[in-house]
Amino acid sequence: MEIKLVIDAGALNIIARNLKPFRKRRASCVITPHVGEMARLCDEDIKVVDKNKIGFIKKFSQHYNVSMVVKSDVSLISLLNGSDQRLFLNTLGQFRSCDRWFRRCARRNYCFACSAG
Repeated sequence: MEIKLVIDAGALNIIARNLKPFRKRRASCVITPHVGEMARLCDEDIKVVDKNKIGFIKKFSQHYNVSMVVKSDVSLISLLNGSDQRLFLNTLGQFRSCDRWFRRCARRNYCFACSAG
C-alpha cells in the first residue's frame, strides 16, 4: 500500500528541527505551511522568505521532493510529479479554497499529520 501524507501545523515545526529524516522519507507528501512555518523550515528570517516566497517554495519543493501549499492571502502552490514542477497562485483566499483541497485529499486516502499544541 502506498502511503501519502499531508503535514501541517505543529508537525511542520517538529520537522524543521531536523530535516534529514524528512528528506529520507518514502511516503508521497504535501506540506501546508504558512509563511512563518516556511521560514522555520528554511532556517531563514520570515521577512526574507516573505519577500521571495516563490523562490523559497520552488527550491524547497525540489530539494525535499515535496508538493506544498504556502498559505497566505495569496497562497502559493507547488505540485511535483517526478521531476516536473508546476507553480500556481491562489488568489481566492486561503480558507475557501483550502477546505475544498483538503476534502479532495481525504477522498484520495491521504493521511493528515498535525500536531495540536
